[in-house]
Amino acid sequence: KIYKPKIPVVYNTNGYDDVETLIKLAPYIDIYLTDLKYFDNKLSQKYSNCADYFEKATCAILQMRKNQPKDVIRGGLMKKGVIIRHLVLPTHTDDTIQVIDWVANNLGNKTILNLMSQYVPMYKADEYPEINRKLKPLEYKRVVSYMIGKGLTNGYTQELSSATTNETPKFDLSGLDGVIA
Repeated sequence: KIYKPKIPVVYNTNGYDDVETLIKLAPYIDIYLTDLKYFDNKLSQKYSNCADYFEKATCAILQMRKNQPKDVIRGGLMKKGVIIRHLVLPTHTDDTIQVIDWVANNLGNKTILNLMSQYVPMYKADEYPEINRKLKPLEYKRVVSYMIGKGLTNGYTQELSSATTNETPKFDLSGLDGVIA
């Protein structure tokens, strides 16, 4: 038997998970902290070398919600549920709008969605001029307003000042090829 601690177990993932694995893990996971990085597979292919990201991630997220059908928060602490993170990319607010629509239409407006503004161009971002900068305030305001307009009021937003490298470890990325986001 696997030991199950008395505190919530958090499954922190990029969202690209196999449904079969999530079904097997269901008895052991209390909180799913998942990314939904892209709606458009052209973007996921371009920036993450993954042509089927959206289909795989959304199937996984729907299974996560089946595994934890309700978000349970007591005393300000989450005990069970699903939190979806989405990093807003410069020049790609239309993709974020589509992510918001998918969440609202498929999971409901009570879903916890974290719209992150912390994007900082790193590694090979200079090869992609459209994302080789931080978010503009108007870009982030657009997607936050859209999220609120869709009724997703259980979400989280960030200050644009969170886009910093102050907490980023210094990695030796020499020799890596292909994946930047």
